[in-house]
Amino acid sequence: MSIREIVGNCAAAVAVAAALGSPAAAQYCLDYGQHLRWVRCGEPAPCVGITMVGTLLYVSTPGTGLVIWDAGDPAEPVPLGVAATPGACLGNIVVGDLAFVADGFSPGFCVVDVSDPHAPVTLGADGPGAASWCYDLAMVVPDTVWVADGYYGIRIIDVSDPAAPGYLGAFAPGGAAWAVEVFGGHAYLADDAGLKVYDVTRGAANVDQVGYAPAPGLNYGLTRMDDIVFVLGYEGTTVIDVTDPTAPVTVGSYDTPGQGYRMQITGHHAIVAEGGESPGYQAGLEILDVTDPAAPTPVSFLATTRHCYDVQVAGKFAFVTTEQRGLFVADIANPAPAPLAGAVALPIANQVAATDGLAYVVGSHLGLQVVDITDPAAAAVIGTYVGTYPVDVVLQGDYAYLASGSPGLEIIDVADPATPVRVGSVDPFGASVAVAVAGDWAFLAAGTWGVQVIDIAEPAAPVQRTTLALPDDPYGLTVAGTFLYIACDRSGLQVADIADPLAPVLVGALPLPGIVDDVTVAAGLAYVSGRGDGLHIVDVNDPAAPVLVATLRTPGEVRDAAVAADLLYIADYDGGLQIADISDPAAPRLVGTRETPDHSAIGVVLAGDLVCVADWTGGLQLAWRHCGGASAQPDLPAPAAAALRAYPNPFNARTTITFELPLGTAATLHLYDVAGRLVRTLLAGDHDRGGLQATPWDGRDDAGRTVAAGVYVCRLEGGGRTATTRLALVR
Repeated sequence: MSIREIVGNCAAAVAVAAALGSPAAAQYCLDYGQHLRWVRCGEPAPCVGITMVGTLLYVSTPGTGLVIWDAGDPAEPVPLGVAATPGACLGNIVVGDLAFVADGFSPGFCVVDVSDPHAPVTLGADGPGAASWCYDLAMVVPDTVWVADGYYGIRIIDVSDPAAPGYLGAFAPGGAAWAVEVFGGHAYLADDAGLKVYDVTRGAANVDQVGYAPAPGLNYGLTRMDDIVFVLGYEGTTVIDVTDPTAPVTVGSYDTPGQGYRMQITGHHAIVAEGGESPGYQAGLEILDVTDPAAPTPVSFLATTRHCYDVQVAGKFAFVTTEQRGLFVADIANPAPAPLAGAVALPIANQVAATDGLAYVVGSHLGLQVVDITDPAAAAVIGTYVGTYPVDVVLQGDYAYLASGSPGLEIIDVADPATPVRVGSVDPFGASVAVAVAGDWAFLAAGTWGVQVIDIAEPAAPVQRTTLALPDDPYGLTVAGTFLYIACDRSGLQVADIADPLAPVLVGALPLPGIVDDVTVAAGLAYVSGRGDGLHIVDVNDPAAPVLVATLRTPGEVRDAAVAADLLYIADYDGGLQIADISDPAAPRLVGTRETPDHSAIGVVLAGDLVCVADWTGGLQLAWRHCGGASAQPDLPAPAAAALRAYPNPFNARTTITFELPLGTAATLHLYDVAGRLVRTLLAGDHDRGGLQATPWDGRDDAGRTVAAGVYVCRLEGGGRTATTRLALVR
């Protein structure tokens, strides 16, 4: 049976399904904006504690200090000011114009004046010198703060004079204290053994332990809900009834996917920040239904590569601090995850290709699996070819081309998808990790052997013709026109002219941070997958001079991407399927999320109304396409009329400001300091070109002098419209 016959049969099946009201005919796209999703993933920076007051976020950042963010636009928080602290800033509380900081290691505690969020000032610090993992704190009585130290217990600090905080003493419940909360005349401590309750009615320095309830493992957080306290730790969440603080009673527990750190309660949902350091644990943000607090029920989970340490909730948004990945923002208005269209469990899946109602999944020792996806709810394997460790697959005509461990290229006849048959192979230099095909030529990514060029005019007798040497190992390939685009390990994007496949020539290159894994090209833009460094959008209209346009941060490691008009579907290892609006390539934004069961998405391809995701250990996941682009986010604040943005931001030496105004518009682009003084004029006069424009700023004023670190306001005026954005310059 040929593919054409299969297509005919599939069409007939779909027609019958439609007549019967089958699920296959009932759903064609899904608005992912109406489900739980990430809306922002931060740039690399360690963040631990977070406090929210009004629209301001106070973020504890080890190595930097207390960073204050403006979250007036929750989807795009902007850094305002930084107060360097003498130790490792790990936690904070804010009372009035003062922030009290758990400043780990040494001195252990400090006070910051935050009356001017643009210029916070460290007033004073105090600690006994032996302070270590100071992570949490609470104001027990006025002018007295308790600091929880993970190694040395509770430290008591007098803050009646904020400029000279005084160490009053300490007590060590079991030698460690990880979290502390005070309410109803009692202080509640989470430590290595469980929950301890102290009577503080006689003052913070004169306390008595009055109650205790065990909780297994290291307990890093606690949250109160009426007379219930949730204790979060390595071994899950323990639910304790403290109606009688002198006799707390354990009433339930829940084994979280990750190691619990912090929890916020909103309505009948608990929002939990979790870590994933030990094997078997997954870092991320979990939503629990606590309608029955004694029996928390999991609702959904958003995974990340690194620990989620703390969380604050404001309306429909959750602000999350992460280890090494900065500040994340999730839309939790509807905590339910987006539904899947279907799935096929497979032991392993490395990549997927699709056409005509069929998905072709490759997975090392599993070989090639042909899956009928015409009814995604009843998707099933219909054909198998056990190859020699294939890890990539490309379809062309009636053939599937596999990049395999050995031989390097296998050519499979799939005219009859139920009985795929190998018709040819070639082993130029052993293992290959990716393949691209264009006409009579296949291009193999072959590690240190560069790219192998294979003549496939005769599929039964492929021949290796030549080699393209590269500065680093190639990981991903794609062909667009007469150019081959190569994701090249730590050397970034490489571009080769293959107009003559027998004489390929490198013509362009763009260094990119970290390791790059794959590349997709569409409409003059290359989307380069960076492991842990986000997805890089590169202008390749001139292949000889690729230019970085923007980087989209994702919760995990980008492994693959597929483009459909103004939408980008991303296979994100840890983060599952991420969907981004790229209608403005200089300002991509996440609009949807769908976790994969094992949090190991590695490949993605589009097939009609479906998004096919290869999950490394979870098999083939079938999701619906996203309905629309920017219109799918009606609840997010609208962008400024003139679409003014800057990247990177914050920046060190140079940033690029992008904007769009109609052709011929008289426009000005000015930079001001926070006092309103004009610093630099970047544009003045007619806007003589249409479309998206970019203007660099090198951190200098109109006189050519280097300006000081701080926050600057960029203002664009033209055509009766005005737009502003803040720029944070760091030195």
